[in-house]
Amino acid sequence: MNILGILRVIIDNLLGYDALIFIWAGITLILFVKARQNCTKLKHSLMGTTVTRRENAFKPECLEPVEKANEAQIIDMHSKQEKFYTAFINMTSAFPLLGMIGTVLALLNLSIDGSEEMLTSNFFVALTSTFWGAVFGVCAKAADCFLAPNIDENNERYRLCIERNNLGPDIENAGEENEAEQNIT
Repeated sequence: MNILGILRVIIDNLLGYDALIFIWAGITLILFVKARQNCTKLKHSLMGTTVTRRENAFKPECLEPVEKANEAQIIDMHSKQEKFYTAFINMTSAFPLLGMIGTVLALLNLSIDGSEEMLTSNFFVALTSTFWGAVFGVCAKAADCFLAPNIDENNERYRLCIERNNLGPDIENAGEENEAEQNIT
């Protein structure tokens, strides 16, 4: 198969089933950007809250409580971050499946009665969707490597700050009770 034949097959496939994989990649990219934006926004809102450990206590806590007016906004930001991130992760996991479906669809169209060159050409058609599914799957997983640690950090800060706000003034006493329990045992 010559170079022009290969290019023709790639272009034909891009206008066919492979276009679905590219559209899926575009939607996944939008979800990644939205998840990252919401993650950054939440991180900046939680920056004033420092996580530390009390002396002799095993439980980390939020030093500066979130104002009640901001708590609803922070809950909303966290919810948006989680929705977009979950959608991004789910879309990412579908890339290999889309590639396999494209390959199976193309292989179903193979004609065994054709010449060897025709079989090679049809087999090449079948593999392009596998290639694009793998490429976009790897790229999305690589992008997740940069996003996931920030999401995890935000989730921990969010949990600590909401926990502190819900406990209110009793949190100071809770640490003393934990110390008393530790000294007894």
